[in-house]
Amino acid sequence: MGCKPATPAGTTPPGEDTGASAAADGGAAASDDGAAAGDDGAAASDDGGSAKADANSDDPYAVAVRTECPADVNQDMPTSVFNDAVLIRLPKGVEAFVEQNPFFATMNPSKTDSTGCVEGVPPATITFGAMGYFQDDPEMQMDQYLKDTVESLGYPEGTKVNAGAAKGKGSKRSITAELEVPAAEGKGEARAFVMLKASHERMHWVVYECETPAWNALKATFKASAKSMLLLNPDAG
Repeated sequence: MGCKPATPAGTTPPGEDTGASAAADGGAAASDDGAAAGDDGAAASDDGGSAKADANSDDPYAVAVRTECPADVNQDMPTSVFNDAVLIRLPKGVEAFVEQNPFFATMNPSKTDSTGCVEGVPPATITFGAMGYFQDDPEMQMDQYLKDTVESLGYPEGTKVNAGAAKGKGSKRSITAELEVPAAEGKGEARAFVMLKASHERMHWVVYECETPAWNALKATFKASAKSMLLLNPDAG
């Protein structure tokens, strides 16, 4: 179930012309784990252009494509990012998020085998992961922030955004979405999970991506990692 790289073309933040996220001011509260977000969206089993897996086939690959695997994230210790302002439990195979600038970090390694649950089939591959933050406007609707973030990550026209309901209000709100990404520029179809979560006057986001046939193996892991994100007060000292 290996996947080809599907890194989005850009990481321009909502409301900015350059960079990976907008500048953020520190908040005044202590620490919190934010509002829980719902997650919706149906699983897919299209392999994005290679051999089509018969939904009823007993071939191990076809079984793997349609089998939903349990979440597999690091339970020993969360990883800290952005000067210890964000703590997150990483998917299996991911070693760290490496900060490219004060507002944007990418997964290391940039592509990695992660988890699988079908005997005889290699683990599914995460092809892209990133996280960042920008200054939050508590009056901004979460669906607009989601739209802006997906666009800023460079996803192509035709990407379907299956968003869950926004949760919370004011400075404690969040939203999740599953993306169905069409094939483009020599890349196969892909799936991704995105979460946005506000805290301390910042809007944080995290995204994980894989090729479509790996989605069922990885989606629970993506969601568990994103929802483990703990946001601390960057000014607490």
